[in-house]
Amino acid sequence: MQSQLEEFEQYLSELKLMNEKHQPYMLWWVRHYLFLQRPDDPEYSKILEEEGKKDWQIRQALDAVKLYHRFSGDIISHEIDRFADNPIEDLVIFDSSKR
Repeated sequence: MQSQLEEFEQYLSELKLMNEKHQPYMLWWVRHYLFLQRPDDPEYSKILEEEGKKDWQIRQALDAVKLYHRFSGDIISHEIDRFADNPIEDLVIFDSSKR
């Protein structure tokens, strides 16, 4: 798992979708998701809610997981369509009100 997370980190760096200071958060969410044995989005949202995460954190976690699926090749193509036109504005991590 560690080597795949390292490859994902490299993938994030190469995409240049975010400031590098956000990458550790994206990696943390993906590590958390994998530790929980890859629940589906609604289940993962519920788990995060039960853990007391804020709405913006849940959106950020789900975005991290979607990027991870895109990286690993196991995302359905229509799920990445929302990143196609302007990925920076679509991801919660770029929401200026959350910085």
